[in-house]
Amino acid sequence: MDSDERPGVITSMAERLGRTGLWTSMRHVPDREAAVKLAVECETASVPALWLPGSIDNRSLRYFEDMLAATENLVVASGVANIAAEPPRAVVDVLTGALDRFPQRFLLGLGVSHAKPIAEHGLGSAKAPLRRMRSYLDGLAAAGMPSSSVVLGAQGPKMLGMAAERCAGCHPYLVTPEHTGLARRIVGAGLVMPEQTVAVGSDPASARATARAFLTRYLQFPNYTRNWEKLGLTEDLSGAPSDRLVDAIVVSGSPARVAERIRRHHDAGADHVAIQFLGEPAAALDAYREIATLV
Repeated sequence: MDSDERPGVITSMAERLGRTGLWTSMRHVPDREAAVKLAVECETASVPALWLPGSIDNRSLRYFEDMLAATENLVVASGVANIAAEPPRAVVDVLTGALDRFPQRFLLGLGVSHAKPIAEHGLGSAKAPLRRMRSYLDGLAAAGMPSSSVVLGAQGPKMLGMAAERCAGCHPYLVTPEHTGLARRIVGAGLVMPEQTVAVGSDPASARATARAFLTRYLQFPNYTRNWEKLGLTEDLSGAPSDRLVDAIVVSGSPARVAERIRRHHDAGADHVAIQFLGEPAAALDAYREIATLV
């Protein structure tokens, strides 16, 4: 992809994001103080971008401005915020400080939440995800959110198409390099920023067991299983995740092996890969340094 084909604001964001970043679980940022501490640690460790997942109530968005104020260059992104949790105007109100003070250092990643958590929290229906996302993007635009600051947690071709049409790009979760190639073909000049889950360890069996336990919870969510089926992993979705599914979605083993998987995403068209380590933040930062050097 020739960066000259892109709007300048997209090219600038791609440069700020760097080739890799860190994706962390919300259990590592239980409050504002922990979020700011992690942001500072990431910048000290030369991590160019930090991704925080959306929780059911999107509380991580309330930490963005303080995280950005405590750092100089770090990009902070939501991977992804739940559009069922709050109306567009409320989200823009929460992010007004970040928008005004740090317009080129944050990304609002959005996703249509799973049916089960939506129902459990009384947040409406998970049906018609494309229509709901389109309406939500209309609301964000009306409230003043620039499209260049928004990306979609898109999996399927139609949602990827919407990311290309209405946003700065996409942030697919739990995907393969083959999916990254599909995303690049559909998103075109937009940003393609997949998440890559990693289980680092010298014992392959232990690392794979960690990866399998992590993936098991996602078998209940049809948006992930449908996407894996399209990637040729149909027979691996009943019961516990198969070795083939685990190895396709989570890379485990040595830093060199992890770096090779990330290079495959880059070769397939990724601008940036958000690396999620299955472990504590301190260990993740140490592993990130070594892998980023290899990449």
